[in-house]
Amino acid sequence: MAGLEVYKNLLLYSLHLVVYGLLSIAQYILWMFNGVAAHLNDIQSGREYEQSAQLLKVWSRYRVKVACIHYRRHFISTHAGFVHPDFALQTHVTLMTVTDKEAIFCVSDKHVNVFDTRKHPFLFEALYGHAQYLLVMPITSFLRLGERQGDPREKVIWIHHPGRCGSTAISQAFNALPDTVALSEPHCLFALRQTFKRKHLYDSTDWQHSQEYKSIFQSTVRLILKRTHQKADILLLKAAPMTSISDSKLLYELFPNFYQIFMYRDAAPQITSLYRCISGEDPVHDITLWISRNPLLSRLFPSVKPLLYMYNVCDERRHSDKFLVNYDLDSNCTAFIGFVMNWAEHCFHYREINVTRGRTSRPLMAAFKFEHMRADLNLFVHQLFKCCQLEMTSTRKTLFIEALEADSQQGSYVDKKKVTQKKVEVTPEMIKEADIYLRLYDMPAWGEAMDLPGTLTF
Repeated sequence: MAGLEVYKNLLLYSLHLVVYGLLSIAQYILWMFNGVAAHLNDIQSGREYEQSAQLLKVWSRYRVKVACIHYRRHFISTHAGFVHPDFALQTHVTLMTVTDKEAIFCVSDKHVNVFDTRKHPFLFEALYGHAQYLLVMPITSFLRLGERQGDPREKVIWIHHPGRCGSTAISQAFNALPDTVALSEPHCLFALRQTFKRKHLYDSTDWQHSQEYKSIFQSTVRLILKRTHQKADILLLKAAPMTSISDSKLLYELFPNFYQIFMYRDAAPQITSLYRCISGEDPVHDITLWISRNPLLSRLFPSVKPLLYMYNVCDERRHSDKFLVNYDLDSNCTAFIGFVMNWAEHCFHYREINVTRGRTSRPLMAAFKFEHMRADLNLFVHQLFKCCQLEMTSTRKTLFIEALEADSQQGSYVDKKKVTQKKVEVTPEMIKEADIYLRLYDMPAWGEAMDLPGTLTF
């Protein structure tokens, strides 16, 4: 997408928000007269559980960038009724966004499989495009529903990654197996983490270990992994690449039987590839960076930080304080550096948590490297199945490798044909700046190869 078209979309999105705002005001006035507003107040107070989920009919939608968290403001919708929270347990209703106040589900056509990774390489994109209704429930109802749902009974494989390292191909390969459903980058946990990060950016609250966060996190995992169109014995979830590694410790605490895997690639090719995909297509980062650097606007809007820094810097105080709260406004907060930090954060925290569980011989998290995978797909598949304790059959192996060899991004916003047409240059000055950040995370310099501890080789 050319630069001018990006900013044209920004203008159209601004108009969309004006319509959304005016319609919201008009609807609320109507709701005050027809009783909807009173009922919403009741359910926000934790009452009327049986009718606490609001169904909203979607008429149109707009967003300024593809890879974003989808909130109600991205959809023009009208009230369609109140339903029992159990409505969300149907196979065509999928969790999309979670905050500390509410959960939003996508209600798609019953005949559409949003988990078909060949048609929809990224789940967040499929949910946005196929939402016929939104199902919105307060967090109190969401917690009760999560408690009723309980933990998944299937084998769960959870992939963390910084993007552009083969994780999408892996999700499509698992989805090619008849007894497996893959969820490729849902944004619900990412949305939850961003909500709490913004809320507590300037205080010392240890929100990652709070009971509030843990309870919502647990319900989010339970409800994103609920029953889908296809009965499955194995569920694979490929996390969103924006510091998903932050979830790993809590996942092990709440769901100790999940198999967690880290996929990565050497810094230079991974960061360059991601930069080529996204470069020039994120005006939101440019605007938030401008606000952050402006002395007046930064005081008026202290919670506004450069978007790619908010997305790619982890939640721990030692990093968020350094790069989000006390960072140098004259520093090079470019999209390129945002992706450098994303890679470094993932590798840094994987390296920190790569220890052996005290009660089993299974490593806390196994790592697979893209370069090793491409060198020998057959051995890679054997190691991956062995790591996840999956039975290897000739049929499974054939299906898996055939899927791995296909173009995993075809038809998506990072389709290979679109990306290769973009002219992107990584200059010596950019590499010099990248090396500064890589050293801060104790990572090798740009262009140097690195095998993290615990990486499975073959």
